[in-house]
Amino acid sequence: MRDTKERLIEATFNEVYQKGYNTASLSTILERAQTNKGTMYHYFSSKKTMVLAMIEEKYQNRMKENWQDLEASEDNIIDTLLVILKNKEKNFTYGCPLGNILQECSVFDDDFTKLLRTIFKNWEELFQKALLKAIANKEIKEIDVERIALFLIALYEGALLLSKKSGSSKEYDSCIAQLEYFLNTLKI
Repeated sequence: MRDTKERLIEATFNEVYQKGYNTASLSTILERAQTNKGTMYHYFSSKKTMVLAMIEEKYQNRMKENWQDLEASEDNIIDTLLVILKNKEKNFTYGCPLGNILQECSVFDDDFTKLLRTIFKNWEELFQKALLKAIANKEIKEIDVERIALFLIALYEGALLLSKKSGSSKEYDSCIAQLEYFLNTLKI
């Protein structure tokens, strides 16, 4: 059985992902975690500290899981990236958990801003390293890896946001198809 702290983090992730930070109900989180406020306060001093811990743990882990094949790939970097992007295991109802929390919380709280900035910086660096590997392998031509990495994140997040609006994969699929066309123009 998972320990209480893990249950709290998992329940916090689900509640914040589905309802957003401001609307997330502490009582619902506690109910989902099958615990009470006193126990929660043993681990976290507030809803905010619990959400920050959840972002650090869950979002960092999700980032690693989502992109581990790209990071581990030694060749066919662009094809590996496209396989990951085309994976249909995305939630087009709620969108991207990271993008959602970024939109909602980074504008009003420095703690959220700093943490989210770090996560996005790590993501950019992961893409930059993959692109540099593709260049070194002579899979793609010389490009500005910093700008393309940022573009990849913006397109991915934007595509998920558009699909969240419609509740279907239609917009996401269209954006990824255009990205595939663009990435193929980089191939040597």
